[in-house]
Amino acid sequence: MSNGNVKSGGILDNDLYKFTMKQLIDDIQPEATASYKFYCRTPVEFNAEFVDRLNQIINNYCLQTILMPDECTESLKRLCPYFSDGFIDKIINCNLLSPDSVKCSLDGSKLDITIDGLWSDVILWEVPLMAIISELYFDLIDTNWTNDVTSIFNIAREKAIKLDNAGCKFADFGTRRRRSFDTHNIVLDALTSIDSDRFIGTSNLALAMMRNIKPVGTMAHEFIMGVSGIYNDVRHANKIAMDLWNVYYDDNLSIMLTDTFTTDLFLKDFDFHIANKYSGVRQDSGDPFKFATKIIDHYTNLDIDPSTKTIVFSDGLSPRSAINIHEIFNDKINCVFGIGTNFTNDFKGSKPLNMVIKLDKINDINVCKIGDGHGKETGDKETIKLVKSIIKGDTNGQ
Repeated sequence: MSNGNVKSGGILDNDLYKFTMKQLIDDIQPEATASYKFYCRTPVEFNAEFVDRLNQIINNYCLQTILMPDECTESLKRLCPYFSDGFIDKIINCNLLSPDSVKCSLDGSKLDITIDGLWSDVILWEVPLMAIISELYFDLIDTNWTNDVTSIFNIAREKAIKLDNAGCKFADFGTRRRRSFDTHNIVLDALTSIDSDRFIGTSNLALAMMRNIKPVGTMAHEFIMGVSGIYNDVRHANKIAMDLWNVYYDDNLSIMLTDTFTTDLFLKDFDFHIANKYSGVRQDSGDPFKFATKIIDHYTNLDIDPSTKTIVFSDGLSPRSAINIHEIFNDKINCVFGIGTNFTNDFKGSKPLNMVIKLDKINDINVCKIGDGHGKETGDKETIKLVKSIIKGDTNGQ
C-alpha cells in the first residue's frame, strides 16, 4: 500500500476522447459552462480522512507539468493527426486543470463531488478524478488485497491470450476505475507482451505515448448531452452531434455512441447518409446481443452491408463475455471490444467501485443520460422524466 500517495501519469493520463471532445468544444462552444456530478452506486462509508487526502491530491495534481514537451509534441502529432498544432501546443504547455473547479465534501458518509466551470476547461476532470478516487479508496478504505506485480501481469496476459486465440480485437478502456496507475502500467505491459495486432490500443493518452501504441476513442455521452442542452433539442441531439463531429473530424474518429437517449431514438436519425459517413457505433448499455441484432438489421434495411461496419462493445465486459459476443456476430459485423475495469481492477475478494461522473448541467440547463435498459440513468429526476416522455413520444411515431 502507498498510504494514500496516489500516482498518475501526468496531465495526459486521461482518456483520448476527453481531448477529442475538448478540441471541438474549444472551437464551437468556448463560452459554454458545465456542471458535473459524482455518482457512487457501491455502498461505501467515506470519511473525513479520505476527503482531506482527495483534496490534497487534486491540488497537487494541478501543479503537474509536462516533462520533455518537445518529445510529447512529436508523439502527439504522430499518434493523433486529427489534433491541430495549436491544440497540441495548448495541452502540452498550458495548465489545463484548476482545483477551484472541483468541490469535494461529505454528505453523511457519502462522497459529494461537483465540478463547475467552462465546459472546455472542466471536461478534462472526469477521468483522472475517478482514477484518483479509485486508487485512494483501495489505499485507505478497502485495504484487504495484495499488490502482487507478477499476479497482476499473469492474469492480464492470460486474458489477452484468450481474447487473441478467440480472434477478438480488443482495447484497454481501464483508466477511470483502475486499481492504481501502477496496476494500469503492469496490465498494459501484459497486453502488449502477446505481440498481436488483435490488441489495438489503449484509451489512455499518456500510456499510449509511453508505449508508442494507438490511443483509441471517439466521444462520450456528455457531448450528446451537452448538445441536447445547448440546442434545446433532445429528439435530434444525436443528429446534431453527428453532423458537428463529422464536419470537424471527417473520416477520423468515426465511431458513434448510440445510447445517450436510447438506441431506438438514435436510429431514427441514423439514416443512410449519416450511417455511410460513420464507420460504426459503440454499445455501452443494455443487452449487447439485442443491440448487435438491432444494428445489423438497421444497416441491412438501409442497404448497407453490415460486414463493412463496426460495433465497439464497451459495457462492463470480461474476456468471456467478449468471446461470447464475438462467436455469434463476428461473421456478420466487425466486432471490437473495449475492456476496462476487468483489465485494470481485477483483484480477488476486493471489488471495484461502481461509480461515474456525469454532465449534469450545460449553461445552467439540466441534462441527463438515459441509456438502454436499466441502471445507467443519470441526472435530475424531473429532467429524466421529461426526457423519457419525449423519447417515448418520438419512438412511438408521435
